[in-house]
Amino acid sequence: MDKTNLIRVAICLTYYHIGGLATTNIERLLKGSNMSVTNSKCFCPVCKKRIKCFFQLPIISYIICRGKCLECSSKIPVKSLVLEITVFAVMTVTSILFDFSPVGVLISFTAYEIIKIICIVINGKRENGFAKEYVISVLLMFIFFIMTEFMALLLYSIKS
Repeated sequence: MDKTNLIRVAICLTYYHIGGLATTNIERLLKGSNMSVTNSKCFCPVCKKRIKCFFQLPIISYIICRGKCLECSSKIPVKSLVLEITVFAVMTVTSILFDFSPVGVLISFTAYEIIKIICIVINGKRENGFAKEYVISVLLMFIFFIMTEFMALLLYSIKS
């Protein structure tokens, strides 16, 4: 595999990871939540048991666990899987359409933020501390954006 394809795969893996983060990030901004977006702990909403790192892999873990918590067998909402797939697919397809250019990465992250806003509008925003948590969530995604933008710039410089 040459360097350019390796960088493209790295960008797609970043989007895959963001797809998994989207569920946690967005759901913590929605009505009824009081957990910070900076809290890295993932747990079953029913039994409150912590989800092990391996089972936090987006999409794959849903399939492996058959859409259920391994501790209490409660169903994991399908909307979480749909959100993960949607974010991953939208970001990846956008980058592919723009040949993994820096502009394509910018549009991918903008699309993610639009998906986040749509989810908030549909489901309602959290009651307490929404503005602070939303700003923090944007800043967290900005870190991923800078990292991914660097990969796109590296790819662009190799191709030139």
